[in-house]
Amino acid sequence: MSLDYSAMTTLVTQRLQSAGTTDYTVSEVDNAITNALAELSGIRPHLVEIVFKVEGRYGRATSTSADNLVDATNGQFLAADATDEKVIHNTTDNKRAVVLSQASTAQIGISSDIMTINDQYEIYNKQCWNHKQVYIGDIPENSEIHSVEFPIGTRRSFKVYDRVLELKIDRAIIPDTNSNTAKITNLPDEDMLVRFNMSHQLSQLTDWSATFAATASAAATTIAATALQGAGTLKVGSEFNIENHKATYIVTASTTIASSAVTIPFYPPLEAAVSSTAWAISIRKSSLEPKVEDDFADLATARALLNRSPEFFNAISLGGGEVWRNFQSVGERKREEALSRLRRGVPPKTTRMYPTD
Repeated sequence: MSLDYSAMTTLVTQRLQSAGTTDYTVSEVDNAITNALAELSGIRPHLVEIVFKVEGRYGRATSTSADNLVDATNGQFLAADATDEKVIHNTTDNKRAVVLSQASTAQIGISSDIMTINDQYEIYNKQCWNHKQVYIGDIPENSEIHSVEFPIGTRRSFKVYDRVLELKIDRAIIPDTNSNTAKITNLPDEDMLVRFNMSHQLSQLTDWSATFAATASAAATTIAATALQGAGTLKVGSEFNIENHKATYIVTASTTIASSAVTIPFYPPLEAAVSSTAWAISIRKSSLEPKVEDDFADLATARALLNRSPEFFNAISLGGGEVWRNFQSVGERKREEALSRLRRGVPPKTTRMYPTD
């Protein structure tokens, strides 16, 4: 059985030969464990799969309306276009605007008066500038992207521009994502699977199950949970799963549990509605394999030693003037030993180019 956070903290403080919080405060040990969890993901990846939607809609303005885009032919505008900050690109005049509102499936309000009758346009995802891009800025604490599939099952090469991911594929592969079935008989395959290498998980909670305090609609990004432990903090980056959902959800901001209840902000949006408050919420206790927990404890111990060494730069202590250097050298040696053991059996990283067609 995996160690919980309390047991890991005890193991680390024992290896530090710390008497309670006298030598190392709770926050010092917490920081050492948090840093070690992130460092471990660079050796033994902790992959979280999230599905994004490519955006491939395009069309022609059928009339002129100030600060609006009107397309009565395609009838493809959605209420979510405004909340998702979709980008409109006038390809005739090479101008761009952001969707602010939706009046109907044929008309949306935009941030600039860029469209007149017969102008051609394309719709892109938030902060994107072509159809091959998705916005990944809502994912908290992602350290790197491991792999991308589009359509799901086909690996693709990609490039990341800060908070935007772009597929290295031919433009023609992106389908027309208009979901108006009166115009398109077959709904397009618009799902893109991205595997993020996230920081490893070791939840500080002592109870990792909950239920819903209220039902929730599809695409919601907050849920009300109850039947948790009485108090505590659900930290940013924590992962949870919902009964009858296939997605893993990630907490986007630390939130405090009070009277066994909490409102959780998360990403990605709910893949489907939650129709019953009896559905279970399962919070990830730990992503550490039991076989690496001992080495991980050494890694966290080394982090704590290294973090402590600057305290003795100007101190006169029982160990003499080299105390700070002793902390540093012991910490560095223990860290390298732990990393060496953790690397055993891990295949080397390789790069590969994937098809663009």
